Amino acid sequence: GLDKSIVSSVSMLGKLYELNVVASLEKPIWSNQISELVDKTLEVETITKGENGFGHRATIIDDDFPINLVYQPQVVSDINVISGLEMLSRWSDVNGTLLPPSYFLPVIEELGKQKVFTNIVINKFIQDYHLYFSELDKSLRFSINIDPNLLIDESVVD
Repeated sequence: GLDKSIVSSVSMLGKLYELNVVASLEKPIWSNQISELVDKTLEVETITKGENGFGHRATIIDDDFPINLVYQPQVVSDINVISGLEMLSRWSDVNGTLLPPSYFLPVIEELGKQKVFTNIVINKFIQDYHLYFSELDKSLRFSINIDPNLLIDESVVD
């Protein structure tokens, strides 16, 4: 259940520390609630061609994804060695907050932009590799999650 005193305490802490609490959802959480929350949270005020209030869907259609990559070490725990890094995509909202894929991948899939998104991630990784990783041990592995349907697309796997 939902304890109103906990919600109130969290709300007061947010105000005390000047946190931008965008929303809260009561359990159980349904996918349509998350979609509505994403739409409200990621709404970007844009003025284009005389129309106001384009949401994040409009920015995706333009293939201008505000994607950042973060790298999670893959560790062989019994010998305490980093064996690789997993690339994780994060959507940067208008405030610079990095949001996990659960916030943006459903919209990308709904718009059929998986290939564009994957190419952006791969190109960003190539840039990052040359900037940060090219001097590291060549046995270090990098992993990325890719839509299985794109694995048969030659323009992606090349």
